[in-house]
This record gives sequence, structure tokens and C-alpha cells, in this order.
Amino acid sequence: MEPQNTRLPLPDRYDRAALAQMAERMHADNFNCAQSVACALGSAFGIDEDLCFRLAEGLGGGLGSHTETCGALLGGAMAMGLGRSNGPTNPTSKLATYQLSIKLGERFRERYGTTVCQEIRAQDHSGENPLPICRQCILDALETSIDVLEELAQEEPGK
Repeated sequence: MEPQNTRLPLPDRYDRAALAQMAERMHADNFNCAQSVACALGSAFGIDEDLCFRLAEGLGGGLGSHTETCGALLGGAMAMGLGRSNGPTNPTSKLATYQLSIKLGERFRERYGTTVCQEIRAQDHSGENPLPICRQCILDALETSIDVLEELAQEEPGK
């Protein structure tokens, strides 16, 4: 018996303004950067906010406040998995999902010159907390993730 593809259906289009507003509200409500992106995008797939929140909790601040890979970017990579994975009954989509995450990271690197939280934060000299650059990273990761997911949806057969 052939493994079943349990991929979630991808929307053809996303309400970018509503998702950006949602991500900003979440960040203002003390969601970390990863949670803000993952939960906003998860909502477009009908994924439970509580589940996304819990899954992304350790990814903020550049992987648990370790200031490594930007949490907003990690939240976007989580969305790539939501959008591309075949699920546990057919675990054959990893490489394709990796390619989407690589595309996301490359586009993010073009914007900031890096994907490292500490290096991105060093670009913000506002002295404010939370840093305005974190808000911008959330919006950029969200926007870039949507771009990649929309490109993917257009590539799917039958579209």
C-alpha cells in the first residue's frame, strides 16, 4: 500500500494585511518573534493557535534567547513545514521543505545581511525594548513566508 499524502491544502492567496496585523498584535501581547510568525501563518492553515504557540515557544530570541538564528525566521520555517509536509504517514517531503526554508533564509539574508538574531539586533540603535527591528523582522519573515508559500501553491498540480 502506497503512503498517503496528508499535506494541508495551501491557500492560493493570503490576507497579508490581516496576518501582519495579527502578528503585530501577538508580539504586542508578549508572543516571541517565532510565535508571532508561526501562529499568524498557522491561522491561515486552520492550525490551532495554542499548538503553534507552544511549538514555537523555545525559538524566540534566536533559539531560546541564545541569539542564534532569528526567531521570526524560525517561525517562518515552521510555516514552510506546515505548508509542505506530507505528514507522518508519508515522511518523504523533508528535502522539498528544506528547499523552501533555504529560499526563505536566503531572502531574509538579502534584507538583513545575516540570519543571526544578535547580528540583526546590532543593526538597531534605538535603545527601545522590544527593539523596533524585531517588529520589522516579524513582518519581513511573515511577508517572505507568504511569498514562498504562494509560489509553492502556484507550482502544485491542478492550480
